[in-house]
Amino acid sequence: MSELIAVLRSRTTREAGVVTRLWLLFITRAKIVASYRVQFALDVLGIVLSTLQYYFLAFLVSPAELARLGYGTSYFVFAVIGIACSRYVWMLTGAVVNWVWHDIMAQTLAAVVATRTDVKLYFLSHALWAATWASLWFVGVIAVALPLGFTAKLSLAGVASLVLVLVLLVVVHAAIGILFGAIAVKHKQVDVLSFLLAALIDMLGGVIYPLSVLRKYEPLYYVALCLPFTHALECARAIVIRGATLASPELLPHVVALLASLVLVPLAFRAVDHYVRLALRDGDLFAY
Repeated sequence: MSELIAVLRSRTTREAGVVTRLWLLFITRAKIVASYRVQFALDVLGIVLSTLQYYFLAFLVSPAELARLGYGTSYFVFAVIGIACSRYVWMLTGAVVNWVWHDIMAQTLAAVVATRTDVKLYFLSHALWAATWASLWFVGVIAVALPLGFTAKLSLAGVASLVLVLVLLVVVHAAIGILFGAIAVKHKQVDVLSFLLAALIDMLGGVIYPLSVLRKYEPLYYVALCLPFTHALECARAIVIRGATLASPELLPHVVALLASLVLVPLAFRAVDHYVRLALRDGDLFAY
């Protein structure tokens, strides 16, 4: 982390614009993560094993039942989209908060504040790296799945629609991660709650089963509908499996729900300012 602080204290960074400073923070974090080569290798292995797990599980699922629910005849394609998208949740909602908590423990966050760096940029650099790694995971899962029979009904409009859905997915869940990270500045071990939230989203969002399954348990079904991830995943599956686009009427409720979730973005940044101000006032930023 000394490299990170050195970058923040450099004259080049202080005089740079917002985008340049964010980029410098991102590159520095990427270098730090890349230095852990064994962890990187394990993450790559995780991509392969996760994909293979659902490839074999697909042999146990009835194609006719899946088609009846409107998700095509391949459970493997259905599951691959789910696990590829779910990585965004785990990285943005869970990992970002965990990184912030470790930075608090190591006094890195206090050092960042001492450099007069806008703390919101620091949080954004965490979210940007999390989104980048989740995107690499997404591409990696698809790359492993293609030789195993993964197919997609994607037109040019479909590709554009999928990219926009993923952007909305990233922005909304980055806001959730930043919000919990901001709370952690004052209340510390919030990372446990953020990982529980990520697990809840993963369980109820329909990663490995169709959302309609939850109709048998109505309270859970309505909780699932309150999750932005549920709507992003339904959009992604409709685009990849059925060839839909964001202009398709069937996706309108999901798109509206995702756009409504963007209200979390200003809330997250207000939370950063609020909790950093509280931590500075009470001295919690410099003591764990």
